[in-house]
Amino acid sequence: MNEKELSAEYLMKQMETLPELEQTAIRWLITNMEIAEQLVEGDIMEKEKIESYIKLARERNNYVILALASFKRIKDKHKTDKQEN
Repeated sequence: MNEKELSAEYLMKQMETLPELEQTAIRWLITNMEIAEQLVEGDIMEKEKIESYIKLARERNNYVILALASFKRIKDKHKTDKQEN
C-alpha cells in the first residue's frame, strides 16, 4: 500500500468519529487527493500560519479549508521529519 492509500485509509477510520459536515470535508479530501496534494505542496509553512488558518476555518465552520490546512500541517511535518533524518 502506498503513502496516499495509507493516509486515505487512516482518514476514513478516523472520520467515523466526526460530525457529518466534517465527514463531508474529509470525503472531499480523499476523493480529490491529487488536487489536495497540489494545494498543499511547496515550502513548509510556519506552524503559526497553519494554526491561524485552522482556527479561522473552525470559526467559520469551513470544514474543507480545515481539512486542507490540517493536511498541510501533516505534509509539512512529514517533510520536516524527513529532513531531520
